[in-house]
Formats: sequence, C-alpha cells, structure tokens
Amino acid sequence: MSCSQRPPDACKPPAPAMSCIPWLIKNSIIFGTGVYTGVYIAQNYQIDKVEDPKALFEKAQCYVKTKMEELSKKGKD
Repeated sequence: MSCSQRPPDACKPPAPAMSCIPWLIKNSIIFGTGVYTGVYIAQNYQIDKVEDPKALFEKAQCYVKTKMEELSKKGKD
C-alpha cells in the first residue's frame, strides 16, 4: 500500500513536540531521583568535601606520570 492509497495524515511524521514529551518525562524523573538521593545522602551521612577540579587534575597527572615511568622502567629491564 503506497502513500497515495493511505489517508493523507498516515504518511506524515509525528509532530516533534509529541515525541519530546516522553523524553522530558523520563529525564525529569531521573533528575528528580538524583537530586533526592543527593539530598538524602548529604543529610544522613558525613562525607568529605571533594577537592577542586584543578587539584584533582594535578593528582591525575602525577599518577599518570608515575605509571608511565614504571612502565618504561619495566620495558628497559
């Protein structure tokens, strides 16, 4: 059956706004669950503060450099 035999609305793609609604609902539920979990953990558990991104990046660089040096030393032996 071709589009010429179907009613005119049958060949049209769905409206973009209608396909956006399930995505919006799903992501709102996920976001709300994450916020609720974060608030619950912050209120009920004592958690250390996370360092600023610059300090974490420097630690990661140092870790990678030491691992690279260890691998290069193993390759020479």
